[in-house]
Amino acid sequence: RKISKLRPRGFLQPPPMSGDHELRLANFKKDVLEVYDTYKPLANNMTKPQRSELKTLQADTTVIIKPSDKSKKFVAMRKDVYIQKAEQQLLDTSAYQKVDVLLEQFQKSVVDILKTECCNMDPSLLRAIQPAHTRFPEWYGLPKDHKESLPLRPVVSACDSPTTGLSIILERILHQLLPFAPAHLENTTESLGHIRDRCPGLKAPAGTIIVTMDVVGLYPSIPIEEGVQVVTGMLRDHEEDVNMFGLGVEEVRRLLTFVLTSNYFRFGNQVYRQVDGVAMGNNLAPPFAILFMDALETRL
Repeated sequence: RKISKLRPRGFLQPPPMSGDHELRLANFKKDVLEVYDTYKPLANNMTKPQRSELKTLQADTTVIIKPSDKSKKFVAMRKDVYIQKAEQQLLDTSAYQKVDVLLEQFQKSVVDILKTECCNMDPSLLRAIQPAHTRFPEWYGLPKDHKESLPLRPVVSACDSPTTGLSIILERILHQLLPFAPAHLENTTESLGHIRDRCPGLKAPAGTIIVTMDVVGLYPSIPIEEGVQVVTGMLRDHEEDVNMFGLGVEEVRRLLTFVLTSNYFRFGNQVYRQVDGVAMGNNLAPPFAILFMDALETRL
């Protein structure tokens, strides 16, 4: 059997941006390296008994340590309790289903759709996103230490999965649509700018109440078919403003549907598929969710 050549680390790179952005990135890299070169390690702020206890905890196979969902504190849980909580969530057949899919089958399906849908893509880019030496995405849970009973927030680590390269390209396409989504706020500065525009001098009228709202379980709640329709419609409206990397709108639609319905992952020795919604950890998730919520807010 012929063994394909291993790719060097960092082989798959995002598509280049404009010259100004690339220059700023290069300068940022230079600044980071200068800080790294002059960095002096700080003295350890833990006592020797504390370090010893931490090593003992790390070596304990009956304990699992995870960062918490919100505060990112370390949460130490009994491993059997963590597994029980995770398996209880995965029993929800409205969200997940057990499947018998081999990694080779998953990878071949990606190769096949790239062959049929990416004929006009630059050959070097197409080679870069071909799956090779892949693994199944891994499901894990972040303990919600701000809630009773310590439920888990589901996350899927999709690094090096068969769809990683394709997801990166689609994410780059969707990201270019964000400036056309009024509901999207790039950062806190932009949010404050909106408030200043509506309340000059930041002097809100008496009785003004600023309200924020949150969507419960946003990513897994997005209907894939409706979300793809929203994105496809925006691409048609702004096709001349978006670098499609040689793809047509219909090809992007089919590729999006494929990636978002191929939500395979593994927990333990069992492979599952997320039935609907977007898995947290998918490259596509942030821009896809923003564009869907923009369309929803516009209708409301």
